[in-house]
Amino acid sequence: MKPPPNHAETLDGTWAEGYDVVGAGLPVGDHPHNWDAMGWTVFGGETRPLALLVVCDGVSSSPQGGEASHIAVEAMMAWAKRQEAADEPIEEMLSSAVQSAQGQVVDPLRGRGICTLTAALVDCQAQRFAYASVGDSLVCLLDGTGFRKVNGEDRAVRLR
Repeated sequence: MKPPPNHAETLDGTWAEGYDVVGAGLPVGDHPHNWDAMGWTVFGGETRPLALLVVCDGVSSSPQGGEASHIAVEAMMAWAKRQEAADEPIEEMLSSAVQSAQGQVVDPLRGRGICTLTAALVDCQAQRFAYASVGDSLVCLLDGTGFRKVNGEDRAVRLR
């Protein structure tokens, strides 16, 4: 069965409304589950269109890493839906989104689920972006000069 318009099928077979993309990777090596989750959405309207892109990877040594990665992506997408006026600097907006996701993961899982989080918030009109990264997922930029890595592996949150 295909998802209804503006919906995507989640890993548990339910429909997620308003996500342009929600996904998970395939099992790799000895790991029976790949706890990746991703999402992206465009919000802010015609006056200041913004794109939010998020990748989370559940840490396999934590018992609920998969849940953590999905909760974090869902929290970031829900944050974007709540934004009415997109007039703050994108760095402040992204910081708010990451804090929202952290609260959503920490409260229900109480340390039993851990995930990496890499997100980019793109101001489509200004052609600028900010990113936040904790973990080993890369932020890469493809522009007129080619493809280049923007960040490296982080053990602490980086907001740029």
